[in-house]
Amino acid sequence: MDRNGMSDPYVKLCILPEGKQKFETKVQRNNLNPQFNETFAFNIAFNELRYKTLQFIVFDFDRLSKDDRIGQLSLPLDSVDFGANIDEWRYLDPPDEGTDSESRLGDICFSLRYRPPTGTITVTIMEARNLKKMDVGGSSGELYLNFTH
Repeated sequence: MDRNGMSDPYVKLCILPEGKQKFETKVQRNNLNPQFNETFAFNIAFNELRYKTLQFIVFDFDRLSKDDRIGQLSLPLDSVDFGANIDEWRYLDPPDEGTDSESRLGDICFSLRYRPPTGTITVTIMEARNLKKMDVGGSSGELYLNFTH
């Protein structure tokens, strides 16, 4: 988290289980409701779609330490109706199994298109909203320092 209480979010995308095709959006500085409007293309044969999962991971960029994971979304492609244009909002899930899932981490808006002749899935990350503020340690709580001498 920046000193002003904002985050510098960006989104990483990949196709699982291989994870070889990867993309990421540009960092949106000082923003908990970023507008990305970035499009990426993945090559997947139609007969392979049912075995693949599209993963979105939202990070908070940190210049001096490891980037913090804000939340993620895993979308099994066998659950997607590619006969229709997909434009939707989804809740972000906690980045780790042990994370409290009661708190809202934010939402992500994306669109998907599949072109069977070329075997291309086009993913547009449109925006995110209500992203949770992240502190230096990657949590959303407050940080207290006690100095003694």
